Amino acid sequence: MNISSIAYLLRYVLALFVFVVAFKLLKSAIKELRWSMRHSLRPAQGYYLLGQKSDGSTISLPLYHTTNIGKARSNDLRINNPDISRHHAVIYRYDNNWFIRPQNMSAQFSVNGEPVKGETQLKNGDYIDFYVSKFAFVDEPMNAEARGEVYEESDYDNEAFLRAVKRNSNPPYVEWLLINLFTVLTSAIIFFSVPDLEELRKGYLIYTTTALLITDFIFLILPVILRYADRILFLAAAQLSVIGVAIQGRLNLISNPAYIRAEAEGSVEAMQEIAQVMFSNYRTQIIALCIGMIALIIGAIIVAKTKVLENMLVFCAVITPLLLVVTLIFGRGGDTHGATLWLSLGGHSLQLTEFAKISYLITLAGFFKNRPPLRTQVKFAIWAAVVFFLYLLLPDLGSLMILVPTTLIVFVIMTSEYIKTALILVAAAVMSVVGYGLFGHVRRRIDGWTSLWTEVNDSNRQVVYGLQAMGRGNILGRGLGNGSPGGIPLAKSDMIFSVICEEFGIIVGISIFVILFVILLRGFRTNILARDGFSSALGLALGTVLFVEALVVIGGTTGLIPLTGATLPFIAAGGSSMLAKWIVIALLLGLASRQEGGKR
Repeated sequence: MNISSIAYLLRYVLALFVFVVAFKLLKSAIKELRWSMRHSLRPAQGYYLLGQKSDGSTISLPLYHTTNIGKARSNDLRINNPDISRHHAVIYRYDNNWFIRPQNMSAQFSVNGEPVKGETQLKNGDYIDFYVSKFAFVDEPMNAEARGEVYEESDYDNEAFLRAVKRNSNPPYVEWLLINLFTVLTSAIIFFSVPDLEELRKGYLIYTTTALLITDFIFLILPVILRYADRILFLAAAQLSVIGVAIQGRLNLISNPAYIRAEAEGSVEAMQEIAQVMFSNYRTQIIALCIGMIALIIGAIIVAKTKVLENMLVFCAVITPLLLVVTLIFGRGGDTHGATLWLSLGGHSLQLTEFAKISYLITLAGFFKNRPPLRTQVKFAIWAAVVFFLYLLLPDLGSLMILVPTTLIVFVIMTSEYIKTALILVAAAVMSVVGYGLFGHVRRRIDGWTSLWTEVNDSNRQVVYGLQAMGRGNILGRGLGNGSPGGIPLAKSDMIFSVICEEFGIIVGISIFVILFVILLRGFRTNILARDGFSSALGLALGTVLFVEALVVIGGTTGLIPLTGATLPFIAAGGSSMLAKWIVIALLLGLASRQEGGKR
């Protein structure tokens, strides 16, 4: 029995491992999300408003980390009076301070007798006068400090709540074990399938083992370095990464046509040169993975214990378009990939657009950390339009199709502006039609998609071949190394999902989608449990962007939407993409580990 036959038999085991990991993670994520939704609506401990009833008695009103005030029923504090607008004002906590601001330009109220026109910080004892209702802002921790006492939380003890969150979470040791077994089996298949060169096999074994050991080390120490670390989120990203390691090892090291030709010709020197190139491509992916996981620890700790992200909002707003302009001027790759997205630095390529997405999301969260007034929304719309136009010029349609839906989801959830969201969708549809008429690369993508089932042409060839590969793989695949990815254009990047379905089976393809959905649910969980608006908005944005990217990639690969050039998170080739995705996970882990006020 040769290695191909063994790989064919092991396909059942490998598919089972990934399937069990995916659905155990999904079950845990759903359970924890439901628990969080039932128990997360907690007032901010020690802060409230004192008001007066019509009979003269005093009433204490709780403050949430974002408290909306107005006439509409959806507000946290409803004042049913003709002089109060539907969404009148908002009180919110940011960077351990409390602020109040009007939600529209016509809203009138005062603080300590001074009319409020913009963001105003609240201090203990401040009087808020809505002219029909008056309230006093009470800061119990400040009162305790003034008396020389230590304020003790009681009814809504944040520590107790987070301990309850932890108790509700079962340690995912079974999933961790299955991920390790999957990695060991796929690595063994690749090790015995690569050309019989000592340096090649030795190098593969060293780099792959190093990546696995780093993954296991981080999994084990996460609860130590981050008190409420989200290990389900980490394992979801780890499972995707080890699938990526396996499939990239297979594509780079097994059945290389150039190596097979050199071997047939008996050219030992050519074989060694080609083997070095093969291993170099694989090594680049592994190094990016290892750097990403090391950055994960540093980034998660910084985000959990500091306010560095909040202090970077202006920087991110400036650097996002700047990165795109630099890429537009100095980028290369238009001849081979149709878009100038890569910068060459010392023999290595760098894709700044991947990091621009992260800075874009941080800026997005900064704008929508609470329900912003119309003027702020217009400012963001202008800034985002500039960013989207630069993406269109590159052209990077994949990033556009990822960021636009992500932006809309964050907008509608953080503002509840449903009518405005519908109008934005209509405007986006109109702009899509305009883009189709103005830009040739947009027309080529659409034309290739619409002709997918009528003819094979240069615009849809890779999708057609990818669908054929998925058909060959069927439910359980052909076995690692037994597929025919050589006939699929851009098999390592754009069409990686087709290769996975051919060799691991459609069941693993479905499991990958489920795992990315788990990451989305963890973003929702962070959004719900976060104790300030910025953390809530950013957690939502980061979880959403990875899931939307997967939808765009899988939809393009299967012909459901036009192919965009986006790549599957954690799996497709690309060091910049791998590093950027692990930075996203680091930010999510840090946000999930924040406690009251964002500090431990």
